[in-house]
Amino acid sequence: MGIQEIFGYPTYVGYIKNTEKYQNFYKKYIDDDTYFNQQESWNCNIKSSVGKDIDFNDLWVDIIQNHVTTFVNSLNPRNLEGFNFTETWINIYDKFAYQEVHNHIGNDSCLSFSYTLHQPDNSGKFLFKNFNDWVDSIRWNEIFTGKTNRLSDICDPFLKEGEIVIFPSCMHHLVTHNQTDKKRITISGNIRIDSQKPNKPDYK
Repeated sequence: MGIQEIFGYPTYVGYIKNTEKYQNFYKKYIDDDTYFNQQESWNCNIKSSVGKDIDFNDLWVDIIQNHVTTFVNSLNPRNLEGFNFTETWINIYDKFAYQEVHNHIGNDSCLSFSYTLHQPDNSGKFLFKNFNDWVDSIRWNEIFTGKTNRLSDICDPFLKEGEIVIFPSCMHHLVTHNQTDKKRITISGNIRIDSQKPNKPDYK
């Protein structure tokens, strides 16, 4: 856990101590199918609460105070004013459910997060994907098959139940298939970072 660089991007993994509290709190939403549907624009089969009215207020405070602030301050920000959650939603992965490679660019989001609320064994993995057109075009990893020669295009942050990963919204990521009969449940979202614009230089 902590801050590390993945494919040249800073990322953060931390543990949310109140996970059992949040599991109990969000159960009323998770058990109610009216909060969930499959998103037509997503090329996957998960159920998501995108656009639904769900109370994330306590979780937002927890994430900002204990995780986002730590991560952002480590990057030496300038003129920082604050943070705003632009979107937050719950994803449910039933048996064989997965999520395709995607990123969270849009809606002024600077950082994105995924909080593993419930993760049975073999219920899928959150992975980062590195797109490198040069590696693909010359078939580097097909030619040089040794472990020390391969240029990695996948990174596994090895997230456990109760952990949150925070990363720049441009980073591509995916979730592998849930191979169990138990639900994998995550809470994801996007964060806008507000900062003061620097004064224009005086050229007089």
